[in-house]
Amino acid sequence: PKAVAKNLEEYNILLILPEYSELLFPKVEAYQYGNVRTKPKELWTYYVNDRIFELVKKLTASQREKYYIWGNSAGSQFVHRQLIVGAYEFIEKAFASNAGVYTMPTRHSNPFPYSLKGLDLTDKDLKKLFSLNFMILLGEEDVVQDAYFLKTKTAMNQGRNRLQRGKKFYAIAKKEAQRLNLTLKWQLITIPGCGHNPNDEMIKLVISSILS
Repeated sequence: PKAVAKNLEEYNILLILPEYSELLFPKVEAYQYGNVRTKPKELWTYYVNDRIFELVKKLTASQREKYYIWGNSAGSQFVHRQLIVGAYEFIEKAFASNAGVYTMPTRHSNPFPYSLKGLDLTDKDLKKLFSLNFMILLGEEDVVQDAYFLKTKTAMNQGRNRLQRGKKFYAIAKKEAQRLNLTLKWQLITIPGCGHNPNDEMIKLVISSILS
């Protein structure tokens, strides 16, 4: 929207939109699941954004030490898993909206990509994860099982629509944080009138969160 573009320029926000081509990142295994099950850690896709950040800094002579990241739908799957695997050294704040399926932040479930099982994360890693500035955004109207909605048995156990799955993801994180005697720093916000695609209210919320 024009209003959003005006806000980006007014507040000196540089928007970077990386394209993960199907040629280099074929299918869900390389993109949403980050090559975790197929390649060594140094080749996991989730570390690509850090390299993009360093390149942009060189091109623009920016002095920023960290960046903000937002992903919707498949991008949301990417963002929340980027945090989970620990690729957040340069992230100031992360936003994930309307993911179709989640890596639930618990070891007591099905193996990755459905949970942390198999990632070899310690409680110390989880404490760092739960202390991140992370906002989960869910459209209250994102309840349609469209052609891209994953309907495997394991996925359906997370909920019958994206709204339910996002709420369960947050609820499990909150329960695990309580187990560790932590206050979960993550936020869950539902957006009225918003379906699977971000509406103006969601976009403005992200911008205001960056500026706050």
